[in-house]
Amino acid sequence: MRRAATLLYITALLVSGCGKIISGPTPTPEVLGVTLPPPSPTPKVVAAQTKTPEPTLTPAPTPTPVIYVVKSGDTLLSIAIEFGTTVADIQQSNGIIDPGALQIGQELVIPVGPGGVESAKQILPTPTPLAAQIQGLAFYETGVGSLRCRGEVHNPNASALENVQVRIALKDAAGQVLAEGRPFTMLDVIPPGGQAPFELLFTSPPARYASFEANVIRAEPSNEPGTRYAALQIISKQGGTDGLQFRVIGKVRNTSDRPAADVKIVVTAYDAASKVISARQQTLGDGNLAASATADFAISFAPSGGTPAHFEVAAEGRFAQ
Repeated sequence: MRRAATLLYITALLVSGCGKIISGPTPTPEVLGVTLPPPSPTPKVVAAQTKTPEPTLTPAPTPTPVIYVVKSGDTLLSIAIEFGTTVADIQQSNGIIDPGALQIGQELVIPVGPGGVESAKQILPTPTPLAAQIQGLAFYETGVGSLRCRGEVHNPNASALENVQVRIALKDAAGQVLAEGRPFTMLDVIPPGGQAPFELLFTSPPARYASFEANVIRAEPSNEPGTRYAALQIISKQGGTDGLQFRVIGKVRNTSDRPAADVKIVVTAYDAASKVISARQQTLGDGNLAASATADFAISFAPSGGTPAHFEVAAEGRFAQ
């Protein structure tokens, strides 16, 4: 009897141990592109409604400035979105009159509020970006040793997307990230079934990178055009070689009943395999287009992969204030 009781006790211990192994702890999901440098092994997930702010001994009475160096593809709007501030605040802090006159390497003072940079970055990227697909991705080495990455984001949804941002990372043979960038698409709003190009320049790419990773880290639902953005339509387009460059001309119409401002034309050129070989954006004239008006545009550029097999043109502009 005593031996039987002992066997029952040992059996109970074994069953209990097996239960713990089978149920094991749930793995912590990997979060990509939230902060730079890469997140710690156990990233902290912040719930906006339940987070208790960390105490500060000396809260700043005024916004804390951050110095940001302008990169290729940056706009005041994309920088403002990244740091949770406004274009007007950046212009006021830096004495900028023309928002389109940014220079690569220019240093900007960014007032991001009392929470500092980490507080601003909590809004980026969106926790669960809507479905979006990167396509046409290609890398091109430049004559000065830099590396240019071009591609586009396709919107497969039935509604528009805005604030679309991607993360491009270069990795070594062991899969470690050596360099990365987070460009926004050249169009603020991607219509249903449409696409928008992006471009990223690695000015000093690591010499030993062996692979890359590309994913959409931000994509928000949008009801535009209609509230903030005018409805613009490309009504004609044609392109051809012009010496060493490719030239695209056409007409754009504002089909809205209100004038549009800051109108830009975006051209995406592709090779025969539909890889993006050039992506160019240009302001339309003075940037203004009256309600129901039509305007001509002309854009020239030098594609990275020879003469384009085909190209697409899109227009975008906000309602004038």
